Amino acid sequence: MIRRSTPTRFADGMELLGAVWDHVGEALLLTDAETGIIVDANRKAEDMTGIDLHQLIGMPQADLHPLTQREAAAAVFAAADENAGFAFRRHIARADGVLLPVDVTSSEVLHLGRGPTVVTSLHHTLKRLSEDDEADRLNLALTAVYEATKERARADTLEDLDRVTCEGVVSAGGYALCWIGWADQEDMSVRVAAAAGASRAYVEGLELSWADVPMGRGPAGTAIRRGRFQITNDVLADTGYGPWRDHALQHGIRSLLSMPLMEDGRAIGAFTVGSKHPNAFTSGEIDLFQQFAAAHMTALGGLKAKRAYADQVAKNEAAAERIERALEQAVETLSEALSGRDPYTADHQRRVADMADRIAVRMDLAPQRRRVLRLAAMVHDIGKIQVPVELLTRPGRLKPVELQIIRRHAKATLDILGKIDWPWPLAEIASQHHERMDGSGYPLGLKGDQLLLEGKILAVADIVESMSTDRPYRQALGMEAALAEIRRQAGAKLDPDVVAAAIDVFGDTSAAPLAAGATDVETRSYPA
Repeated sequence: MIRRSTPTRFADGMELLGAVWDHVGEALLLTDAETGIIVDANRKAEDMTGIDLHQLIGMPQADLHPLTQREAAAAVFAAADENAGFAFRRHIARADGVLLPVDVTSSEVLHLGRGPTVVTSLHHTLKRLSEDDEADRLNLALTAVYEATKERARADTLEDLDRVTCEGVVSAGGYALCWIGWADQEDMSVRVAAAAGASRAYVEGLELSWADVPMGRGPAGTAIRRGRFQITNDVLADTGYGPWRDHALQHGIRSLLSMPLMEDGRAIGAFTVGSKHPNAFTSGEIDLFQQFAAAHMTALGGLKAKRAYADQVAKNEAAAERIERALEQAVETLSEALSGRDPYTADHQRRVADMADRIAVRMDLAPQRRRVLRLAAMVHDIGKIQVPVELLTRPGRLKPVELQIIRRHAKATLDILGKIDWPWPLAEIASQHHERMDGSGYPLGLKGDQLLLEGKILAVADIVESMSTDRPYRQALGMEAALAEIRRQAGAKLDPDVVAAAIDVFGDTSAAPLAAGATDVETRSYPA
């Protein structure tokens, strides 16, 4: 810093005072005796107060003290005798918020060519900590922060985060209390969210506020209101701590440090650490806990985002379930619509759905895939609503033109179901029950890997059900005949894995295959 030269700071003939001003071991202030305004200060005063020289000059000397002590300090200064100085013990509020207990001593009124002035010395009344003591305190704070940070990793909720943070801080063994409080924006109270330590009962039953009222001027309330850390070096000496002094001493608390918990530039809570020793927090611990408080809010933000995501996922899942249930009801409605026109086909669809599901279970299909397969099976013949009923029920072999009309139902099924935006390949599965692995099926002539596994299962279940139960135009051919037929088609027209699963489910048979040509359910060419 570039300082003003000595001659401009003191009148002629006072060169000696100017020479020693910045080199004495005490913090010195030169104050206007009439106004109490600081007109000069030395380097030591800058160091003690943490306030830049250019800010010190022009400041009322009383403003160096905490707000609760300023009126008394100003009164002492105003009452000082012309020929005698004064002395009293107060605190200095450093720029970083630390309160230093000091002995304030003044000279008599001096006339240095710039009006009546007073030289005031500020002497720190506490013995300076040794380097070992400072290292021990900082190590304690580091250990507390480390333990608390480690505990945060196991927090799943906002409540857990506050709790494990407080528990982690006191687990280091050097602090009697750690508590976290959140500010209520309506009644300006402070809600204690978590507390830990031997002195945690200190916060039980306390009336806590962050309003600018007597009960809101404690360290936590003030930290929230002002948005900066607050320190009580000794509850015995800090006059502003009066309302809580007896309560704190009862629970073994002598000093406290409160850090505001900031969100979007404003304080929404406070993180407070208490010690059974006075003057437990030096600048090193303060810096460390400030960073720790910021990290707590980062962790809090992460948990809030995680909870918001989980809530949204739950809402989306609930909405998806409602949509799927509505679509399932649509499937049921389509099936019932066909039932009123063609009861046999509706019953056939339900039986095929049961068979397809049993095959799918044997093949270890996932529950959701089984669910979609069942829905597709429930409406796989919905296209028959476009086929004349008399053609569906008339006994006897079908003519080629009649067979073509009936076969159109598979394409009609695809068209009808395709008009709905299903969240699953429902239309594709349902329409593939007449497709075959070699491409000889219909309506699209798909083959091999073009077919969905669910479509392959549906094709096998459709054949087994059609052959093993009575039809309107003939009696059932029996399960043995049905299984023999799907075994004959396995590998060429039907998926061999699906056929094997169906045989496992519905029972093996040694019956010989049907005669050649008796391979198409819709031709009705099976023996009577």
